[in-house]
Amino acid sequence: MLTNINWWLTFLPSFNGTALIQLCPSNLKEVLFTCNASLHRGGATCLNEFTMFAFPRHIEILVLHITALELFVLVIADKLWAPKLAGIQFQISCDNNGAVQIANLGRTQDPFMQQYLRQLWLTKACYDLEIHIIDVRGIHNVFADCRSRSDMDNSYPW
Repeated sequence: MLTNINWWLTFLPSFNGTALIQLCPSNLKEVLFTCNASLHRGGATCLNEFTMFAFPRHIEILVLHITALELFVLVIADKLWAPKLAGIQFQISCDNNGAVQIANLGRTQDPFMQQYLRQLWLTKACYDLEIHIIDVRGIHNVFADCRSRSDMDNSYPW
């Protein structure tokens, strides 16, 4: 309960008066936004940029399942690029169906993922983002996959 109250206390000072009303996914802009997690790293692409990072120690010691790690990467990437995408409706590709379902439904029983769902909603609300997250097969998520595994496989040229 306290985390929900803290969410509102954080959000209300930045509220711009725009309500989050889900629009039709056909209004989505063409934005290449993909994300992926391995057990130790995360990677994402947006427009012509990318990010990759090792999970912070406080995340790594939790020994989370891959769905939680995928959601973590999705939220971090969304937060990173939200200022550039403010007011836009777009889609994010992720190759973990569990993370996609949890992010789109906005609920889970997992306390770690609940924390990051609140962060996702805060970012969406503060930047007036309309996000539709889709599940893609891993072979179609190549760019983000390469980012999340770049330290493990030296065959990638970048």
